[in-house]
Amino acid sequence: MTAPTPVEVDVRLLGPLKKIGSGGQGTVYELLDGPDTLVYKEYSARVVDDVDVAALRKFVTFARELDEPTQRRLTERAAWPVNLVRRDGVVRGFVMPRAPRDFMVELAWTTGRDTVLAQTQYLLNDRQYLRERGLTVTDRFRLEFLRDTVETIALFHRLGIVVGDLSPHNLLFSQAVRPRCFFIDCDAMRLGADSVLAAVETPDWRVEDLGDEELATRASDSYKLGLLALRIFAGDQHERDLGAVSALPARTRSVATSSLARSPAARPPVQKWLRPLDSALRQANRRPFRRRTDRPPRTASQTRQRRRWPWLAVAPVVIGIVLGI
Repeated sequence: MTAPTPVEVDVRLLGPLKKIGSGGQGTVYELLDGPDTLVYKEYSARVVDDVDVAALRKFVTFARELDEPTQRRLTERAAWPVNLVRRDGVVRGFVMPRAPRDFMVELAWTTGRDTVLAQTQYLLNDRQYLRERGLTVTDRFRLEFLRDTVETIALFHRLGIVVGDLSPHNLLFSQAVRPRCFFIDCDAMRLGADSVLAAVETPDWRVEDLGDEELATRASDSYKLGLLALRIFAGDQHERDLGAVSALPARTRSVATSSLARSPAARPPVQKWLRPLDSALRQANRRPFRRRTDRPPRTASQTRQRRRWPWLAVAPVVIGIVLGI
């Protein structure tokens, strides 16, 4: 049995750090002498004073207190904070799992090919863009991706988690494994009544554009799920008109219409998507489809053995996951 790990650790225990990304909230570092399945996110100076440390601690302890099957389902579908990290006695960030390879994608650009996080934003483009990037995206894949996303959000809601800032930047896809979706930026979610930082929304994905509506609720998740379904079939980052999307199956179109209602009370719970999506998939499955299974080989740095750190003896279910900025 794996020994429980500390909820909080000092940044000095992380050892040498290498910057691998940055954004508005902070910077993500690789642990050079630590497990390559984990990374460290440190909040920027302008954000750190706004962090609700008690809420972040609750996020860390929440997954630890779940039963093992539920914990596994959560950590397979979302990056979740593992440890709080203090610098000079102040909580500055947290340790989190790193990106699984299956949620990376190799894209073709005019300057060459590049492997990046498989953010859903790449799927919300027209056929020419997808072809130029080297992405094969069928309507069957779109349905499967939506089905897995709905199932994941339904799991969140049962556990008292709300995504809030549901957008194509914090939702990843995979064309190699199931589940096909994976959520990052979990510290931006709401757990019960607790939020680590004040709720924000991504432009073109905001319920606040509809009027005076509370942010980060189940109803706002339902609305943004409707936008996701509309835009992934429209191949457009900004489309709002369901009438312009002919490829969306009829029963799925009906629940999408309800989800896009201006009134939060009129939007259906996300599990209402499951039956129409299952029906559409049964029809799509009658047509032959070859699942893409090609994966890039591991590099030497990915396969090298690293010494085990007792304070990072994370439970086996928390592996191979990333929390993005």
